[in-house]
Amino acid sequence: MKKTSGVLIPLILVSLLTGCAELFEFNLFRALDPIKMPDAAMLSEMESEEGVSGVLDYLEAELGSPSFIEKLDEEPGSYDAIEDYLIDHKGNSEDGQKATLLLADLYLKTSGGEEFVNNSITAAINGDFDGLTGQNAADFLEGFLSGLIPDSALSSFSAFTDFLDALSAANQEYHDFAASLDLVAPVDEPDNVPDNVNLGDVVQKAIITQVVVEARSVVSDADLYTIAQGGNVTAGDFNSNPLEDLDLKLIMNAAGIDESNFQ
Repeated sequence: MKKTSGVLIPLILVSLLTGCAELFEFNLFRALDPIKMPDAAMLSEMESEEGVSGVLDYLEAELGSPSFIEKLDEEPGSYDAIEDYLIDHKGNSEDGQKATLLLADLYLKTSGGEEFVNNSITAAINGDFDGLTGQNAADFLEGFLSGLIPDSALSSFSAFTDFLDALSAANQEYHDFAASLDLVAPVDEPDNVPDNVNLGDVVQKAIITQVVVEARSVVSDADLYTIAQGGNVTAGDFNSNPLEDLDLKLIMNAAGIDESNFQ
Protein backbone atom coordinates (compact mmCIF):
# COMPACT_ATOMS: atom_id res chain seq x y z
CA MET A 1 0.00 0.00 0.00
CA LYS A 2 2.82 2.36 0.83
CA LYS A 3 4.44 1.59 -2.51
CA THR A 4 1.22 2.40 -4.34
CA SER A 5 0.87 5.67 -2.45
CA GLY A 6 4.42 6.55 -3.35
CA VAL A 7 3.53 6.22 -7.02
CA LEU A 8 0.23 8.07 -6.75
CA ILE A 9 1.59 11.10 -4.90
CA PRO A 10 3.87 12.32 -7.72
CA LEU A 11 1.13 11.53 -10.24
CA ILE A 12 -1.34 13.60 -8.24
CA LEU A 13 1.18 16.44 -7.99
CA VAL A 14 1.78 16.34 -11.74
CA SER A 15 -1.97 16.34 -12.33
CA LEU A 16 -2.49 19.28 -10.01
CA LEU A 17 0.35 21.27 -11.54
CA THR A 18 -0.89 20.50 -15.04
CA GLY A 19 -4.40 21.60 -14.15
CA CYS A 20 -3.06 24.82 -12.64
CA ALA A 21 -0.49 25.45 -15.36
CA GLU A 22 -2.35 28.38 -16.87
CA LEU A 23 -2.86 30.03 -13.49
CA PHE A 24 0.74 29.30 -12.49
CA GLU A 25 2.08 30.73 -15.74
CA PHE A 26 -0.01 33.88 -15.34
CA ASN A 27 0.91 34.47 -11.71
CA LEU A 28 4.61 33.83 -12.08
CA PHE A 29 5.92 34.37 -15.58
CA ARG A 30 3.55 37.12 -16.66
CA ALA A 31 4.00 38.95 -13.39
CA LEU A 32 7.78 38.79 -13.78
CA ASP A 33 7.74 39.74 -17.46
CA PRO A 34 4.76 42.04 -18.15
CA ILE A 35 4.27 43.54 -21.57
CA LYS A 36 6.13 46.83 -21.74
CA MET A 37 4.07 49.29 -23.75
CA PRO A 38 6.07 52.03 -25.49
CA ASP A 39 5.49 55.75 -25.34
CA ALA A 40 7.12 58.55 -27.32
CA ALA A 41 9.90 59.00 -24.74
CA MET A 42 10.76 55.29 -24.77
CA LEU A 43 10.95 55.18 -28.58
CA SER A 44 13.10 58.30 -28.64
CA GLU A 45 15.49 56.88 -26.06
CA MET A 46 15.67 53.59 -27.95
CA GLU A 47 16.47 55.45 -31.16
CA SER A 48 19.34 57.30 -29.49
CA GLU A 49 20.80 53.98 -28.34
CA GLU A 50 20.00 51.65 -31.24
CA GLY A 51 19.16 53.94 -34.15
CA VAL A 52 15.99 54.01 -36.24
CA SER A 53 16.66 50.48 -37.48
CA GLY A 54 16.69 49.22 -33.90
CA VAL A 55 13.35 50.85 -33.14
CA LEU A 56 11.80 49.45 -36.31
CA ASP A 57 13.09 45.96 -35.51
CA TYR A 58 11.57 46.28 -32.04
CA LEU A 59 8.21 47.44 -33.41
CA GLU A 60 8.20 44.72 -36.05
CA ALA A 61 8.70 42.06 -33.37
CA GLU A 62 6.07 43.53 -31.05
CA LEU A 63 3.47 43.97 -33.79
CA GLY A 64 3.86 40.25 -34.44
CA SER A 65 2.69 39.48 -30.89
CA PRO A 66 -1.08 38.99 -30.40
CA SER A 67 -0.69 39.95 -26.74
CA PHE A 68 0.94 43.23 -27.70
CA ILE A 69 -1.80 44.00 -30.25
CA GLU A 70 -4.47 43.28 -27.65
CA LYS A 71 -2.72 45.58 -25.19
CA LEU A 72 -2.60 48.39 -27.77
CA ASP A 73 -6.39 48.42 -27.78
CA GLU A 74 -6.31 49.07 -24.04
CA GLU A 75 -3.62 51.75 -24.21
CA PRO A 76 -4.37 54.19 -27.04
CA GLY A 77 -1.45 56.37 -25.94
CA SER A 78 0.97 53.64 -27.01
CA TYR A 79 -0.86 53.22 -30.31
CA ASP A 80 -0.57 56.95 -30.97
CA ALA A 81 3.14 56.95 -30.08
CA ILE A 82 3.84 54.08 -32.49
CA GLU A 83 1.74 55.60 -35.27
CA ASP A 84 3.42 59.01 -34.89
CA TYR A 85 6.89 57.45 -34.88
CA LEU A 86 6.25 55.45 -38.04
CA ILE A 87 4.68 58.42 -39.83
CA ASP A 88 7.69 60.58 -38.92
CA HIS A 89 10.13 57.97 -40.26
CA LYS A 90 8.42 57.04 -43.53
CA GLY A 91 10.53 57.69 -46.58
CA ASN A 92 12.48 56.34 -49.51
CA SER A 93 15.39 54.79 -47.63
CA GLU A 94 15.31 51.16 -46.53
CA ASP A 95 14.30 52.23 -43.03
CA GLY A 96 11.73 54.60 -44.48
CA GLN A 97 10.19 51.85 -46.58
CA LYS A 98 10.08 49.53 -43.59
CA ALA A 99 8.38 52.22 -41.50
CA THR A 100 5.75 52.63 -44.24
CA LEU A 101 4.97 48.92 -44.30
CA LEU A 102 4.93 48.65 -40.51
CA LEU A 103 2.42 51.49 -40.44
CA ALA A 104 0.19 49.49 -42.78
CA ASP A 105 0.60 46.48 -40.49
CA LEU A 106 -0.35 48.61 -37.48
CA TYR A 107 -3.61 49.59 -39.17
CA LEU A 108 -4.43 46.04 -40.24
CA LYS A 109 -3.44 44.19 -37.09
CA THR A 110 -5.33 46.48 -34.71
CA SER A 111 -8.57 46.52 -36.71
CA GLY A 112 -9.21 42.92 -37.71
CA GLY A 113 -8.03 43.87 -41.18
CA GLU A 114 -5.23 41.32 -41.23
CA GLU A 115 -7.67 38.53 -40.37
CA PHE A 116 -9.92 39.72 -43.20
CA VAL A 117 -6.99 39.76 -45.65
CA ASN A 118 -5.98 36.24 -44.66
CA ASN A 119 -9.56 34.99 -44.97
CA SER A 120 -9.87 36.64 -48.38
CA ILE A 121 -6.63 35.11 -49.65
CA THR A 122 -7.80 31.67 -48.51
CA ALA A 123 -11.14 32.20 -50.27
CA ALA A 124 -9.37 33.30 -53.44
CA ILE A 125 -7.12 30.24 -53.39
CA ASN A 126 -10.20 28.05 -52.98
CA GLY A 127 -11.77 29.71 -56.04
CA ASP A 128 -14.62 31.29 -54.08
CA PHE A 129 -14.39 34.52 -56.11
CA ASP A 130 -14.29 32.88 -59.56
CA GLY A 131 -16.80 34.50 -61.87
CA LEU A 132 -17.76 37.25 -59.43
CA THR A 133 -15.80 40.17 -60.89
CA GLY A 134 -17.86 42.12 -63.41
CA GLN A 135 -21.18 41.11 -61.91
CA ASN A 136 -23.62 43.35 -60.10
CA ALA A 137 -21.75 45.10 -57.29
CA ALA A 138 -23.99 43.70 -54.58
CA ASP A 139 -23.55 40.14 -55.89
CA PHE A 140 -19.78 40.46 -55.98
CA LEU A 141 -19.48 42.11 -52.59
CA GLU A 142 -21.76 39.57 -50.95
CA GLY A 143 -19.35 36.87 -52.10
CA PHE A 144 -16.34 38.96 -51.14
CA LEU A 145 -17.52 40.04 -47.69
CA SER A 146 -19.77 37.24 -46.51
CA GLY A 147 -18.18 35.24 -43.71
CA LEU A 148 -14.76 36.85 -44.15
CA ILE A 149 -15.03 39.89 -41.88
CA PRO A 150 -14.23 39.40 -38.18
CA ASP A 151 -17.26 39.53 -35.88
CA SER A 152 -15.72 42.46 -34.00
CA ALA A 153 -15.97 44.60 -37.14
CA LEU A 154 -19.67 43.80 -37.51
CA SER A 155 -20.69 44.58 -33.94
CA SER A 156 -21.90 48.05 -34.96
CA PHE A 157 -21.88 50.38 -37.94
CA SER A 158 -19.26 52.51 -36.19
CA ALA A 159 -17.00 49.48 -35.71
CA PHE A 160 -17.52 48.57 -39.37
CA THR A 161 -16.54 52.01 -40.66
CA ASP A 162 -13.47 51.97 -38.39
CA PHE A 163 -12.60 48.62 -39.95
CA LEU A 164 -13.00 50.00 -43.49
CA ASP A 165 -11.04 53.14 -42.61
CA ALA A 166 -8.16 51.00 -41.34
CA LEU A 167 -8.09 48.97 -44.56
CA SER A 168 -8.17 52.16 -46.61
CA ALA A 169 -5.37 53.68 -44.52
CA ALA A 170 -3.25 50.56 -44.99
CA ASN A 171 -3.88 50.69 -48.72
CA GLN A 172 -2.56 54.25 -48.85
CA GLU A 173 0.65 53.06 -47.19
CA TYR A 174 1.09 50.46 -49.93
CA HIS A 175 0.72 53.20 -52.53
CA ASP A 176 3.31 55.26 -50.65
CA PHE A 177 5.61 52.25 -50.55
CA ALA A 178 5.18 51.79 -54.30
CA ALA A 179 6.05 55.45 -54.83
CA SER A 180 9.31 54.90 -52.96
CA LEU A 181 10.18 52.10 -55.38
CA ASP A 182 9.58 54.26 -58.44
CA LEU A 183 11.96 57.10 -57.64
CA VAL A 184 14.69 56.30 -60.14
CA ALA A 185 13.25 53.55 -62.29
CA PRO A 186 10.45 52.95 -64.79
CA VAL A 187 7.32 51.36 -63.45
CA ASP A 188 8.34 47.86 -64.51
CA GLU A 189 11.96 47.89 -63.32
CA PRO A 190 12.37 49.24 -59.78
CA ASP A 191 16.01 49.10 -58.74
CA ASN A 192 15.75 49.98 -55.06
CA VAL A 193 13.80 46.96 -53.87
CA PRO A 194 14.34 46.46 -50.12
CA ASP A 195 15.66 43.10 -49.00
CA ASN A 196 14.26 43.27 -45.47
CA VAL A 197 10.54 42.86 -46.23
CA ASN A 198 8.32 40.02 -47.43
CA LEU A 199 7.09 41.46 -50.72
CA GLY A 200 4.78 38.51 -51.34
CA ASP A 201 2.94 39.36 -48.13
CA VAL A 202 2.82 43.02 -49.16
CA VAL A 203 1.30 42.10 -52.54
CA GLN A 204 -1.50 40.09 -50.94
CA LYS A 205 -2.40 42.84 -48.49
CA ALA A 206 -2.18 45.54 -51.16
CA ILE A 207 -4.52 43.67 -53.52
CA ILE A 208 -7.23 42.96 -50.92
CA THR A 209 -7.16 46.48 -49.49
CA GLN A 210 -7.31 47.89 -53.03
CA VAL A 211 -10.53 45.96 -53.70
CA VAL A 212 -12.01 47.44 -50.51
CA VAL A 213 -11.03 50.97 -51.55
CA GLU A 214 -12.58 50.46 -54.99
CA ALA A 215 -15.74 49.02 -53.43
CA ARG A 216 -16.11 52.09 -51.21
CA SER A 217 -15.90 54.27 -54.31
CA VAL A 218 -19.07 52.74 -55.80
CA VAL A 219 -21.04 51.51 -52.77
CA SER A 220 -21.77 53.47 -49.60
CA ASP A 221 -20.43 52.26 -46.27
CA ALA A 222 -24.01 51.82 -45.08
CA ASP A 223 -24.78 49.51 -48.00
CA LEU A 224 -21.53 47.62 -47.49
CA TYR A 225 -22.53 47.08 -43.86
CA THR A 226 -25.90 45.74 -44.97
CA ILE A 227 -24.26 43.42 -47.51
CA ALA A 228 -21.71 42.17 -44.97
CA GLN A 229 -24.57 41.21 -42.68
CA GLY A 230 -26.36 39.31 -45.43
CA GLY A 231 -28.87 42.02 -46.33
CA ASN A 232 -29.96 43.11 -49.81
CA VAL A 233 -29.14 46.41 -51.50
CA THR A 234 -29.42 47.80 -55.01
CA ALA A 235 -26.08 48.51 -56.65
CA GLY A 236 -24.64 48.84 -60.13
CA ASP A 237 -21.80 47.00 -61.81
CA PHE A 238 -18.51 46.45 -60.03
CA ASN A 239 -15.53 45.77 -62.26
CA SER A 240 -12.72 45.77 -59.73
CA ASN A 241 -9.36 44.70 -61.09
CA PRO A 242 -6.64 45.75 -58.65
CA LEU A 243 -4.00 44.34 -61.00
CA GLU A 244 -4.63 47.30 -63.29
CA ASP A 245 -3.40 49.69 -60.60
CA LEU A 246 0.08 50.91 -61.56
CA ASP A 247 1.32 50.98 -57.97
CA LEU A 248 0.30 47.37 -57.42
CA LYS A 249 1.93 46.41 -60.71
CA LEU A 250 5.15 47.94 -59.43
CA ILE A 251 5.03 46.04 -56.13
CA MET A 252 4.25 42.78 -57.94
CA ASN A 253 7.14 43.28 -60.33
CA ALA A 254 9.42 44.14 -57.43
CA ALA A 255 8.35 40.85 -55.82
CA GLY A 256 9.08 38.98 -59.04
CA ILE A 257 5.41 38.07 -59.57
CA ASP A 258 4.21 37.79 -63.16
CA GLU A 259 0.79 39.43 -63.32
CA SER A 260 -0.08 37.38 -66.42
CA ASN A 261 -0.49 34.41 -64.08
CA PHE A 262 -3.64 36.09 -62.75
CA GLN A 263 -5.26 36.87 -66.10
